[in-house]
Amino acid sequence: MTADTIQDYSALEVSGWLNSLPRTSARPVLVRIGRKQYPGAFYTQERDHHPGTPAYARGERTYRHTMLYLVGDFPASSNGRNVAYRFEGSSRRWYLAAYYQAPRSAGRTGYHPFGRMIQLAPDDGAVPVTVSDRTGEPYPERTIRLERC
Repeated sequence: MTADTIQDYSALEVSGWLNSLPRTSARPVLVRIGRKQYPGAFYTQERDHHPGTPAYARGERTYRHTMLYLVGDFPASSNGRNVAYRFEGSSRRWYLAAYYQAPRSAGRTGYHPFGRMIQLAPDDGAVPVTVSDRTGEPYPERTIRLERC
């Protein structure tokens, strides 16, 4: 990969890279947030609980981690704030869980081979997610769309 712009990557490349990681299963998707289309992948990884954690003490050794990895800049709708996302026709809420906003040329290609990216995680109750700001106002929700690859 020598490109440094979002348009130069496909969802198949993103899912291919994720599938090359150990214990990872990914499928390509295109997601539209506002007017912008993001190539990416839904992925699930099997991860290890670390000794000393409550789960490890209960005898649990692995867990499944599910995310949506999208290549691109922060969505304009986030406007620097937390935003909850729902896919059209779904009641499942997703939130911005991780991001990397340096260009690919910044050199972190081992972890971020496509440069700018965002990751959305499902709000399944496993991780406490703040659903309101300091004043108690709920974060805005945006409807997003899965598109064909």
